[in-house]
Amino acid sequence: MFLATFNCYPDVTFEEADKTYYKNGVVYLSHPITQAKIVHELVHNCQEQNAGGPAENKAEWDRRERAARWIELQWIQFRSAQ
Repeated sequence: MFLATFNCYPDVTFEEADKTYYKNGVVYLSHPITQAKIVHELVHNCQEQNAGGPAENKAEWDRRERAARWIELQWIQFRSAQ
């Protein structure tokens, strides 16, 4: 529900890994993991969907990373207000 407010509807699978990141429709999770970090990685899936693919250069990657971090912070504020 929260991500839908940002027009974000993730379609991913989850796998365990040594570090947490998103790539090609898979969110790789390491432990410990926070809900906020999962939200951050799900946002990357939505960014990829909306842009028609992965970031094509570092500037675009940086922009997407900043946007995902901003939504992650919104999630933290949303959860703390409940």
